[in-house]
Amino acid sequence: GQLDERKGIEFLLPAFFAALKLYPKAHLALAGEGPMESWISDFAKKYKLEDKIHLLGFQEDIKEFMQGIDVFVLPSLWEGFGIVLIEAMAAGKPCVTTNISSMPEIVLDEKTGIIVPPKNAHELGAAIGSLLADQELTDKMGSAGRQRVLDFFNIDKMLGTLESLFAELLHKRN
Repeated sequence: GQLDERKGIEFLLPAFFAALKLYPKAHLALAGEGPMESWISDFAKKYKLEDKIHLLGFQEDIKEFMQGIDVFVLPSLWEGFGIVLIEAMAAGKPCVTTNISSMPEIVLDEKTGIIVPPKNAHELGAAIGSLLADQELTDKMGSAGRQRVLDFFNIDKMLGTLESLFAELLHKRN
């Protein structure tokens, strides 16, 4: 991932800090590189969270990364298409994301994850906390997300949809 302002990190860290008060065993693993790395490190130092916030750098093995987490959080302020959400759901992880761009088309609110408004650390923290508090809900949403990927985001389904779209456009043109 990219650790830049558009990813909503400035809202994620305060949300995580608030969630820690109720879930002190939680850890935040940030995959990626970018201009906010020093800001994240400074935040961790300021709030004495160096042992809780982990900057992992660029991750080549996304499958391994996803297997090592419980909940995936993408609080972006804008995105083109959040393919990383599909990767997390394929790994059976519930997602917390923002109500922007294609996110609500990928993550079904209250079914495969939780969708919150962008720039809202309070609601983001509450969503993260609700999953940390309820393993059964986490497992249920994770399973539903995996099934959604199998049903709608597999390569055969996506190619079939594209072929149908191209055929329809060609038919309209003629």
